[in-house]
Amino acid sequence: MHKKSDSHEAYDASDPVAADAAEARARRLADSDAEVVRRILATKEGRGWLWRRLEACRILECLFDDSANRMYWLLGERNAGLRLLAELEQADPDAVALMIREGGGE
Repeated sequence: MHKKSDSHEAYDASDPVAADAAEARARRLADSDAEVVRRILATKEGRGWLWRRLEACRILECLFDDSANRMYWLLGERNAGLRLLAELEQADPDAVALMIREGGGE
């Protein structure tokens, strides 16, 4: 398990060795995260759970609301969902397509 600070460690960007090391750490963390996502997407239960999270983020809904503040809130939820969906698609696009076809197992 990595510490939260690992991905936000300060380094001297003008030092090529430090910059390369930071880039390598970031790549390893991204690869590890993608593997976790692939494992979740590999099961029907995992795909269903993720689908419900995406639905909770209202990625497929019309978000118009008479209250601008409420609409901004809803758009923030959607943004989080779209970021998650992009991460899922980057990790395993075929599993995401299957998740969508399954509709969350419902």
